[in-house]
Amino acid sequence: MASLEPGDPSEIGGYRLLGRLGAGGMGQVFLGRSQAGLTVAIKVVHEQFAHDPGFRARFRREVTAARAVSGAFTAAVIDADPDAPSPWLVTAYLPGLPLNEAVERYGPFPPLAVAALGAGLAEALISIHQAGVVHRDLKPHNVMLSPDGPRVIDFGIAHATDVSAITRAGAVVGSPGYMSPEQAQGRETGPAGDVFSLGAVLAFAATGSGPFGRSRMEVMIYRVVHEAPRLDGVSDPRLRELIAACLDKDPVRRPTPDQVLRWLATGAPQGTAWLPPPVSAGIFQSTRRVPVHRRPLSRRGLLLGAGGAIALVAGGAVAAVAASTSGVSGGTGGSGGNNGEASARALRAITQGTLVRKLAVGAPVASGPVLGHGLVIVGTNTGQLVAFDAVSGAERWRYPAAALNSPFSAKPVIAGAMLFAVGGDGSLHAVELATGQSRWNHAADASTGSPPAIGDRRLYVLTGNSANQQKTVVAYDFGGTRMREITNVNGPPAIGTDDSGQSRLYLSGSGSIRLYTPGTLQQKGQIPAQDGSPFVVQRGVLYGMSESGRLWAYATATRSRRWERRLPGASGSAERATAAPALSGGSLYLSDANGILYAIDARTGTERWRFTTGGQIQATPFVGDGMAYVGSADKHLYAVGATDGEPRWRFPTGGPIGPSAPVVSSGVVFVGSQDGALYAIRGR
Repeated sequence: MASLEPGDPSEIGGYRLLGRLGAGGMGQVFLGRSQAGLTVAIKVVHEQFAHDPGFRARFRREVTAARAVSGAFTAAVIDADPDAPSPWLVTAYLPGLPLNEAVERYGPFPPLAVAALGAGLAEALISIHQAGVVHRDLKPHNVMLSPDGPRVIDFGIAHATDVSAITRAGAVVGSPGYMSPEQAQGRETGPAGDVFSLGAVLAFAATGSGPFGRSRMEVMIYRVVHEAPRLDGVSDPRLRELIAACLDKDPVRRPTPDQVLRWLATGAPQGTAWLPPPVSAGIFQSTRRVPVHRRPLSRRGLLLGAGGAIALVAGGAVAAVAASTSGVSGGTGGSGGNNGEASARALRAITQGTLVRKLAVGAPVASGPVLGHGLVIVGTNTGQLVAFDAVSGAERWRYPAAALNSPFSAKPVIAGAMLFAVGGDGSLHAVELATGQSRWNHAADASTGSPPAIGDRRLYVLTGNSANQQKTVVAYDFGGTRMREITNVNGPPAIGTDDSGQSRLYLSGSGSIRLYTPGTLQQKGQIPAQDGSPFVVQRGVLYGMSESGRLWAYATATRSRRWERRLPGASGSAERATAAPALSGGSLYLSDANGILYAIDARTGTERWRFTTGGQIQATPFVGDGMAYVGSADKHLYAVGATDGEPRWRFPTGGPIGPSAPVVSSGVVFVGSQDGALYAIRGR
């Protein structure tokens, strides 16, 4: 990022400018920050285009279409003013590495990482096409590998400077080697053209080179139209077959994005654990280049200090100066009524978020929401899964039509075009995402309330009596066939990478945590058991919290603990985490029974900051777009700065927020409440 230059504005549309990110054909791109603290990218149109009424009309149409795009794998369009003297557009800022830079710096990706990337890009294309937009320029430069997963950027609007991109055929618009044959010939281009580009991007990720090599534009266009793609470097046969299908010269024969998801049969990636370790480290390195917002200490800041601690930002590192109670103290901690009243005033002073819509679920939300295929889906405590359109809020389906009277308390999981959910009676359900129709279901063993894990086209479900220490993990294929059982398990299954980047299934049992190869279930090793508590895995390091309230990190490569720390609650006593931690950007985010949200340095185990809500937090925090989001039993959703722990906004719901973990799509936060509603909220 470059500094602002003389003559640059200090703000645009109420967004404060922090620096220059670069320039493109349409105009200048700035890094900025909203009044709520959200880091954004602001694109300002060149003056030469601003005086063209035809351009403004096209720009306005593209902005309208792009705003309709909603998906976890696209960059959110937050704001725009096509009628300003210099039209501008605001999108969520995505720190990270472009795919082209990641591959050039660290080399081609292994097959599992390419498959995960393909699932994320297919999800992005589904969202883009559902909004009536065709990207037309999907290429490695326009795929950002962020700390929260892959994102497609510059959709549609990248072509607003060229009328042919919107209104007529007969002109070549796109990137040689990644555009489809019909696009290269100047013919009309539809969604199938984006699928061709998807295949070319996956070939690049798998081999380090595009499927048509490199040369002059006229040579590249000839190869795209007339020559077969060069896929010899794609080592995995099934992946090579998929890429070849995407690169078919005939758009009618190419798979749809939905079919690509079914073909890959893997969950769309979140975070960076799916990537080779050097790439993941490079992504986190890049996030440190973003300046941390520094605010003057306000009256509310003084109240935070009265509660116990002030977060000090110096050189990008966050240091906590601890007093009796850190952060904003909730009613459960502190040393007296004055502190409790101060903290209550501090919570009330937090800016309120904006309600986008309130969706009627019809029963208290027991799990979810989850995102997929442009839908947001929750489970209820009466035994239904309810799906809404993530953009319009329209209800799409309910499964089953008649409630089971047994809660879907385990968070559903998505793989390809299927959703898998475990009912409160232990039944396992496979549901088609697009229609809500049952593909199959099994009356399984007693439920433990744990969500299934997915790895190598297999489902791993923890079954058994919750009161019984020893349980069983049952493996199913996606067709519902029961493949194998693993006994003597006392904690939920987890899928993650080992230190070499290979996918592993981790199961805790008597005296050890065992590592298996997903699919074959061949045991690859074991480490001393921690205690069966939920944990997360990244690059061969396990992070969890013991029953005694001790937070730990264990490295599988060295078979040793990296660190172990006691996590004090508001009263100074050890508190156990209420859910599995979230891992993002080199930090662990977790909460305890006192309603405190913590950020812990994943490398050292030291506390970076804490923030106290007014009630218990039951679900895993969601971290994305520079925020940590948590719902509380005090009937509020909170958005807290992920790096500094400073509250950005909160929103009141009609009931306590229990096991519903927030998710974010295109800048909108979805969270379920015990009042029987799903809330869609945006920060101010």
